[in-house]
Amino acid sequence: MRKILSVASGLAASLSFAPFAFAQVLDGNIRPGAGNRAIAPDTPIGAIVSFIVSFIIVIAFLAALLFIVIGAFQWITSGGDKQKVADARNHIIAAIIGLIVIALSFVIINVVITALGLGSLTNLNIPTLNEFR
Repeated sequence: MRKILSVASGLAASLSFAPFAFAQVLDGNIRPGAGNRAIAPDTPIGAIVSFIVSFIIVIAFLAALLFIVIGAFQWITSGGDKQKVADARNHIIAAIIGLIVIALSFVIINVVITALGLGSLTNLNIPTLNEFR
């Protein structure tokens, strides 16, 4: 258990730098504004929503992969105990089901956004009140 906690804390420490790289990859028209603002005032709300949804999906995907690794580690360290092997197998199966749910949620979100005519998840175009006039 101590090894699992040390591995998990090491992964958490290394993933703490992920948002910096993630922010550069998923720019999505979010530009830093003047002064201390993190987001420019003229940034479209669609870009912000798209970034947040994409960020949540990536974090959930990374968490599911972490659970697969933890389940594999439990399986390796089970020492042949049938109950520990069964628990590790259930852990891995649950993580794989989580990956499938994450992938399906991404597909469903894209289908709904496209069906509503708002673009796609990477290029979300939420209409404003001025566009309806």
